[in-house]
Amino acid sequence: MRSKIFTRHAYTFSSTAALLSATAYLLSDQNKRKSAAMHARGPNDVQDVLIIGGGIIGCSLAAHLVSNNKVSSRATGALASTPTGENLKVTLVEKQTLASEATGLSAGTIWSLGAPKWGNASPSDPQLAYLEFSHRSNKIYESIPDIGFSKCGCLKLAMTEEESTFAEQEYKKLAPLISDTSNLKLLTRAGVKEKLSEVDEKVIYRGLYAKESSQVDCLKAAIALAEKAEQAGTNIIESVEVKKIERDEEKGLYRVSTACGKSWLSKKVCVCSGAWVNEILDPALHLPIVPIKGQMTICNGEPTPPSLQSLPVIYFFTSYMWWSKNKTKPAEKITTNENINHCYGKRGSDGRYYFGGDRLLARHSRDYEVEEDTLRATMTHKAFKAIPAIKHVFEGDQVGSWAGIMPFTEDGSPIVDNLDGKGLYVATGFGPEGMTTGPGSMMFVADWLKGGEKPAILKAYSVDRLKKDDRTTTTTKEN
Repeated sequence: MRSKIFTRHAYTFSSTAALLSATAYLLSDQNKRKSAAMHARGPNDVQDVLIIGGGIIGCSLAAHLVSNNKVSSRATGALASTPTGENLKVTLVEKQTLASEATGLSAGTIWSLGAPKWGNASPSDPQLAYLEFSHRSNKIYESIPDIGFSKCGCLKLAMTEEESTFAEQEYKKLAPLISDTSNLKLLTRAGVKEKLSEVDEKVIYRGLYAKESSQVDCLKAAIALAEKAEQAGTNIIESVEVKKIERDEEKGLYRVSTACGKSWLSKKVCVCSGAWVNEILDPALHLPIVPIKGQMTICNGEPTPPSLQSLPVIYFFTSYMWWSKNKTKPAEKITTNENINHCYGKRGSDGRYYFGGDRLLARHSRDYEVEEDTLRATMTHKAFKAIPAIKHVFEGDQVGSWAGIMPFTEDGSPIVDNLDGKGLYVATGFGPEGMTTGPGSMMFVADWLKGGEKPAILKAYSVDRLKKDDRTTTTTKEN
């Protein structure tokens, strides 16, 4: 099993965040030997699809491409007959190890409201698309054993009158969009207290509870999907960095060149490389992706109060309300400041507590240094204030903290599109939603790449929706 060769994981370190994050990139000798052996057989054949990036997006796409399952939903739009994945030659290339960046460093909280109610809505409705993708992702995780999946529900907390009003508005907006309205409950202060007895009812005004929401071990989930793809014939290659993609018009193929001098020819290429996607693309195709840093802290959680043993995923309305008011602002408004304290958390399947959040502009591609004051303020003003027992748990046995860098777009939705009208595709900009919507959305992308038309459900994620004059980032590459 592939998981046996992944010897590193950021969560296992108890040193400072900078060391913790930097060490996440180290590969074992076994990894390097495996990568070298796989790379040696990789470039010999023309590939049908070459995937760049081994996070949850790339691994999900690889698994779906070689699957014989076909998406069945009116949301597929114009798709009529989609070829199966049988006999497709698929290669996935990852410059580090699978899930070693944003995927492996994320908390693994999945916001889901169950199946959406499409009715007569447009197949490209972005809100319904999100609900469709998150529902499908949830089902995919639930079907995979031993990845720490738990349908623990999610409790989103309002801590002011304004947030309480916003929570009520969100409920009224979302409830008509889901097939089973019992999956979403608007809770009073007393209802929140009944759901989570450890909450401080003096600082909570209202809550929104989503019972279909879940959590998963992100690293295990991504590796399980990669294993599924590999067992069906996909060539998984690690420790190889792609440097350039060039179109050979005469052959109708793409040449994908790497830092080690090797290259592949492929009929189609899908770039799923996250925050630094523009380092691979031709400058003429530059995408408006903003690298945003999130921060997490972890504790062993011993002893755990009985009331916290079944802790649902915890979110707070403060930052969601902030973003709803700033969607049309410059990209830097994706970030939060000291008055916002974006925060979320969970009790993992391993019994540990994972809390954090924040949205900070990454200064460069290795900006994994944790800003401890910001993280402390986030925990103090949100998690510790709303759930005092969480403070006691973290004071007792805090293990460490780390940072990860996510690819954001200005409007918060990903870019899933064809970039050249031929065979160059991209799936990036999922921000914090990669684990939530990635596996579900890649089902539709796989159908598209197998030869069908673009599914209508993906049209809301076209790059053309974003302003071309904003296609810049404010960070620099630093090796």
